[in-house]
Amino acid sequence: LQQFQVLKPVTDYLARYYHANHLELVLAVARAHEETLRCEVVPDDAPDAVRNVRNESLSVKEHAEHRFAEMKYELPEIASSVQTRQACRMILHAFKEEIEGLHEIAQISDSEFERLEHTLYGKQQQLLQALPKSHQVHENIHQLPVLKYFPDRAANTLAEALDLSIEEFEQGAVICKTEDLADSVIIVTRGVVRLAKPQPDFVPAWQSAQDTESVRGPGSVINENQFILSTSGFEVTNAGTIVAMSHVHLYKVRFEELQKMTDQYPSVLERMWRQSGH
Repeated sequence: LQQFQVLKPVTDYLARYYHANHLELVLAVARAHEETLRCEVVPDDAPDAVRNVRNESLSVKEHAEHRFAEMKYELPEIASSVQTRQACRMILHAFKEEIEGLHEIAQISDSEFERLEHTLYGKQQQLLQALPKSHQVHENIHQLPVLKYFPDRAANTLAEALDLSIEEFEQGAVICKTEDLADSVIIVTRGVVRLAKPQPDFVPAWQSAQDTESVRGPGSVINENQFILSTSGFEVTNAGTIVAMSHVHLYKVRFEELQKMTDQYPSVLERMWRQSGH
């Protein structure tokens, strides 16, 4: 027993390291195929062999996304850390290309280039050795994203006033459809969903049809803009069809409940409108 207690921190670290590497590989595969599908437009008159390759690439991408969704549900903290680590790597890679370009045109000296290159190498090694800390999304009604628009003194009171409970959906379940009238703001607290937005009437040649789909994880808020439009008297449909890619936990905050809250604090609607990019 004592030996097990001594080894437990080591085994925990190795397990986290293994799962992190597995997640990174799955995420890298999904992103690589997504980039290929985005950049390579297959014309209508393309040979069958070309179409088959594209369909296989799409199948691999979807399979990788589903596997990542399953692991993100099982290991949310590690999955968030992996995404943070990959974002850090992308930034370091961009910085490396920038200093190499500056060095080639003699904008920085050899000694400065070597110093920066050494610093970058050290940062890259740190990312290989440790998982960065991540913020874990909790299923706490007081931490709902929509409450960020309200004054701090009112947020707790409003959270208690909302009659909410966690809703659960199994993998593959359709949570809502595009054509249905929107009546709730949806907040994902655990698991991953796929949001498929309506296809526009015109799709430019450079834009992939896949651009209308996105994968959303814990902390994602859907139908927020629909609520803003509904306060002006419009009947609006959902932001898209939402399908659970893993077992999913979420809150549904009904529009009428939010309306009561915004009636008490009219400035909240303005904040929501600005946050949505208008």
